[in-house]
Amino acid sequence: MLKNKIFFYDGSPLRIDVFLTDSLNISRSALKKCIKSIKVDSQNIDKLSHIISNNCKIEIEIEENEERDERETYSAPPLLNIIYECDDFFVIDKECGLCVHHGTDALSNTVEDALYFRLNEKEREELKDDRFGIVHRLDKDTSGLLLIAKNKKSAQYFKNEFKERRVYKQYIAFVTGVPQTTSGIIKTGMRRRKQNRMKYETCALSEGREAITKYRVLEVLPSNISIVEAIIETGRTHQIRVHMLYLGCPVIGDNLYSRNYNKYKDFGLMLHSQCIAFKGMDGKDYNFSSPMPERMNIFKEYVMRDK
Repeated sequence: MLKNKIFFYDGSPLRIDVFLTDSLNISRSALKKCIKSIKVDSQNIDKLSHIISNNCKIEIEIEENEERDERETYSAPPLLNIIYECDDFFVIDKECGLCVHHGTDALSNTVEDALYFRLNEKEREELKDDRFGIVHRLDKDTSGLLLIAKNKKSAQYFKNEFKERRVYKQYIAFVTGVPQTTSGIIKTGMRRRKQNRMKYETCALSEGREAITKYRVLEVLPSNISIVEAIIETGRTHQIRVHMLYLGCPVIGDNLYSRNYNKYKDFGLMLHSQCIAFKGMDGKDYNFSSPMPERMNIFKEYVMRDK
């Protein structure tokens, strides 16, 4: 079945295939198979190497496989830890290890599955293009606060709030090493690595999508470990993990970017979405926080015993 999708790009010059594989969460080979047409600012594009620039509109037509039965596609819904709910949205405290949406390594037991089963048939149809209310993401092994829209209107509203950088997102991380400066702002480009499409890297702003992270060191622990607060102005995939590596201080428990992953792998990824704040559709200011999870408290006690 052919399906139309529209995207708006607001970053530095970038190949369109890089943007689309990231936006659709598929590989380049899968993109080549399913893509039928591409328009950039209403002009037909026939090459996936086409470079897109700031403030452009991208329209694509793709072939979607609908042979799978919905009951098989959406299954095994996990229980969600909902900390707040109103008519337009709710906020969950996601546990480490829970995938937000379907991907190659997660075909069930995701937040997306749970949302599917919360909705009736009419609501599913209304929100299916918005992943049933998912307006931003957390990596599988990142725990913490996640905002979910409850209807089409609020989904579009919150997507725009994230796009315009009006949502405050604060994280806490345990990292290997101590940054040279105790606080600062990291501003780089970010792009997928050519050698490994699962990983990202920093680059010049002109060569990738802008990524901005504010950080400060909260505490230095034994064994050359720091607790760092990170506030992200942009929401790039793996942003904090890549920016901590950029500082020479990878997040502990990071199987992609940390060289000492095996040493602490049993504790999980030491990254937690601690606070999210935004203005709701009703004009009210909302601010939610999540305490440091038990795995991070246990890890801290473990490190402190090494004094």
